[in-house]
Amino acid sequence: MHDEPHIAERRIRRLLEERIRPATYGPGAPLSLTAHHVAGEPIDVVAAQQAHYEPFAIGDPWGPPWGTTWFRMSGTVPPDMAGRRVEAVVNLGFISGQVGFNAEGMIWRDGVPVHGLHPARQWSLVSPDAQGGEQVDLLVEAAANPFVNLNVITRLGDVLTASKQPLYRLAQAELAPLNTDVWNLALEIDFLVRLGWQLDTGSGSRKLRIMQALGRAADALDLDNIVGSAKAARSELAEVLAAPAVASEHRCFAIGHAHIDTAWLWPLRETRRKCARSFANSLDLIDNDPDYRFGCSQAVQYQWMIDEYPSVAEGIAQAVAADRWVPLGGMWVEADGNLPSGEAMARQFLHGQRFFREHYGVTCREAWIPDVFGYPASLPQIFALGGSTAFVTQKISWNRTNTFPHHTFLWEGLDGTSLPTHFPPVNTYNAEIDPGELVPAARTFAERAVANTSLVPFGHGDGGGGPTREMMARARIAADCEAIPRVSIGSPAEFFTEALAELPDPPRWVGELYLEMHRATYTAQAKTKAGNRRSEALLREVEWWALAAAGGSPGDAYPAAELDELWKETLTLQFHDILPGSSIAWVHREAEAGYERIIGRCEALIADSLGTIADSVTGIRGGAAGGSSTSPTNGVDVATGVMLANPAPHPRVGVHLVDWPDGAPHPAGSQPLADGRLAVAADLPAGGWVVPPTGGAADHAQHRVRVETDPAGGGSMDNGLLTLTWDTHGLVTSLVDHRVQGGRQVLRSGEPGNVLELSEDLPLEFDAWDLEAYHANSTVTLAEAELVEVVDAGPLVASLKVTRRHNTSTFTQVIHLTAGSARVDVGYDIDWAETDKVLKVAWPVDVHTHEVASEIQFGHVVRPVHQNTSWDAARFEFCAHRWIDASERGYGVALLNDAKYGHDALDGTLRQTLLTASTYPDPAADKGHHRFTLAVLPHLGDLVEGDVVAEGWRLNNPVRAILAPGAADVAVVAARRAARSDAPTVPPVTCDIPGVTVEAAKAAEDGSGDLVVRLSEVHGGRVAGTVTLGAPAATVQVCDLLEDELPTDDPRRVGTAAALLDDFTVKATLHPFKVLTLRFAR
Repeated sequence: MHDEPHIAERRIRRLLEERIRPATYGPGAPLSLTAHHVAGEPIDVVAAQQAHYEPFAIGDPWGPPWGTTWFRMSGTVPPDMAGRRVEAVVNLGFISGQVGFNAEGMIWRDGVPVHGLHPARQWSLVSPDAQGGEQVDLLVEAAANPFVNLNVITRLGDVLTASKQPLYRLAQAELAPLNTDVWNLALEIDFLVRLGWQLDTGSGSRKLRIMQALGRAADALDLDNIVGSAKAARSELAEVLAAPAVASEHRCFAIGHAHIDTAWLWPLRETRRKCARSFANSLDLIDNDPDYRFGCSQAVQYQWMIDEYPSVAEGIAQAVAADRWVPLGGMWVEADGNLPSGEAMARQFLHGQRFFREHYGVTCREAWIPDVFGYPASLPQIFALGGSTAFVTQKISWNRTNTFPHHTFLWEGLDGTSLPTHFPPVNTYNAEIDPGELVPAARTFAERAVANTSLVPFGHGDGGGGPTREMMARARIAADCEAIPRVSIGSPAEFFTEALAELPDPPRWVGELYLEMHRATYTAQAKTKAGNRRSEALLREVEWWALAAAGGSPGDAYPAAELDELWKETLTLQFHDILPGSSIAWVHREAEAGYERIIGRCEALIADSLGTIADSVTGIRGGAAGGSSTSPTNGVDVATGVMLANPAPHPRVGVHLVDWPDGAPHPAGSQPLADGRLAVAADLPAGGWVVPPTGGAADHAQHRVRVETDPAGGGSMDNGLLTLTWDTHGLVTSLVDHRVQGGRQVLRSGEPGNVLELSEDLPLEFDAWDLEAYHANSTVTLAEAELVEVVDAGPLVASLKVTRRHNTSTFTQVIHLTAGSARVDVGYDIDWAETDKVLKVAWPVDVHTHEVASEIQFGHVVRPVHQNTSWDAARFEFCAHRWIDASERGYGVALLNDAKYGHDALDGTLRQTLLTASTYPDPAADKGHHRFTLAVLPHLGDLVEGDVVAEGWRLNNPVRAILAPGAADVAVVAARRAARSDAPTVPPVTCDIPGVTVEAAKAAEDGSGDLVVRLSEVHGGRVAGTVTLGAPAATVQVCDLLEDELPTDDPRRVGTAAALLDDFTVKATLHPFKVLTLRFAR
């Protein structure tokens, strides 16, 4: 006998595709059809039930891009289907192979959603044992979502630009009996063929025996009677399917999953429907398969079900109670890991975990963000303080350069917090329980020498419907089958219990988990990122000023409900395809509008609170001004009626550039600027306020700014600390720091600074996501200027305006040097019209260092500026928040920004990545006007001595000028005084601990009236000191991010401590990069 396994395989595969699968259903009975085409946005089921329907036929077109068509499908089960399992089979015209990325549907019965329709689920059960004569009436909501999952330019990504022509044609709508033996035969053949692909004929007999069995099954099939011979064919496969796995076989815990991007290649409104369809599918599978369990993250998606699909929400609650549905993650959304601030990440857990506790009585213990584009070193501490005891992701498997060495390990973060972490070796969160996934997972499992267990999240994501009955059938086969990992359905918690029991001393990875792909997501869709940065800052301000206006503690006027809404909207927009800039145009258009709304509402709330404070300070003519010495009691005239407020958690000294209220008198010695702002000198306490004098000019700057220009072009500006020189093209040719004896040149010899660099940006794939190292090979310098003009010449501020052009893009920079400051600000106004380009600004600084420091959430990390190893080389672009810093002993230079995240520092040239211009998935991404501010900060000493952290906060939180109510505003003053408490306005907290930042001060979420203060040590040192409260407190608790007290023996308290010294003073201790959340009760 000669074995010819390749012939057996090819034979059975042809039979499978041409004969067996087509026989899955018996002859069908067509359903009668009518349709209602919705004009515009989707309508709800009540409106659909009342709508007018017109006749419709198979093959008719329906659905322009993003449109909705409701179908009525009705019929009667024929008598010849009696005794059979009868299903309604509906094919909306699905695009083959694109599960989750084309048309989708929902079947409704009696006004209730039953389940979704997808390419991988085109059936709906009518009866498991039909009697014949049953009446069938289906209402199908069909969504014409366009297929935009191709790396090509398309206008389908926005309803405003998409075609109005129908995309789909209804392909099938009928009642048909399911031939269960044929269905099972097709599944078993497919499983064995795929298993055979993973086996080597030379290493054992398993593959040969599988091929022999498949050949016998083919022999047993009667090509003229597939249905009648299917059982006999299955019997030929029984032996190889029943062969058990060896005792040492790898074990997989499989959990049903439907990774649904909260927005990506569809808008937020469509995600709501995607969730409803997939969730209804899982509830249906729970009802019909006792082994099935489903895990789901993202509280916002559960909230949508409560708001819009109450029957789905009720089903979820019942399934959670029965332990069939497992809430995961504990976050409001699966947020991007790199870009949100530390406080925003804290709120992701605060709002997410509160939701899961309130609705299901559970605290999620597994941080679950499998698909974000890198994981900063701050996250282990944030996860742990957010209630997580373990972390699951798999995105690092996408690394292009280096293979990550572990699958189950301890991840140690910036502060020393360690968290058990697992990367599923199936390398996907959309597994299908396919031997092609499972066998390689076992073979490549990094810890296989000492451990034997991994996790498999399975199910079609992104609107593909989640897990299917086919996947569950394959899981049952793989439960105990030779040559394939043993699969059991289990939760992530059960997996970690088993995994850590067999691996009590897991390997350890220290520091960030840098993704060696998707580096353009630090920069793409700049307006979305700018909106996020500003919203994060303003939300902190809303909370801070509301507390200050109420006497330093939560009062009746504290806008808790509105803050809850604003925070949740901001957190939603931090989803990992919105904030990174990798969504369709529609998503980013709505995100920008959302940020406008958030910013506008925050500004109104801030204005109200600061108005109360201003009235208190200027109205009483004698109250202390937020801890400042500037008050009538020391002889200073406060008749200006304008108060300056400092939102930053650090004091400010010197000159500030502010938007001055129209009509208000200017303080003595101030300077109007060409851009409409006013330069005014004042000293402001951290988070406090002052009223600058109108007379008796105060000299807050030791040196005024002087400007000299050369008639032949070029010039210089000098404030006694720095001298900045420019050439005829407006390039900074010299920057001298006079604080160093003899003057120190900041720039490398012969290399100008503040240079705009434009490069080609056409990555290998994933346009909006990726930036390749080869972009630098095409860099050109934008050196020519069409305008170089001094627009402010002192005495407080000097400003140089430089305008350049490239093609149809315009680049305007305004360089500001301020009296008494060693920070050089550069304001940008760019009209960006490029395509497939990336724009950077370069500062070649003369600092000898092998590494740069980069701000991340709650601290900073250092990264190499060389490419010694492949790991170093892969990190050619990196993410930082408000600053990066290059320092040698005794001196350094920082680059600051108010809206940028992408940076590089190869060979010591500090660069900020300003804009990209990708064409997919948004063909017009980033085109238009952009305004932002960057700064260069030379400093003595290292970043700590140079006050770099504080300067980053100051740049991002500009001083405010508030016009106090005048004599004519009697009603406004009266209303504010009636609303506020009798306590004097006062900053809620003052921190005197070096290196510790007050990240937030807020009312406790439970409505108790307690004050919550979050501190972080950001310099990397062990510190202790006092924190002073604005209002008295009776007790203090050390809490997690969920505002729950941490037991004294909780390991998360290690490196932190707090104790009240008196009613207003608390002593606090923090170790390097620790976050300390304190809760004060009155």
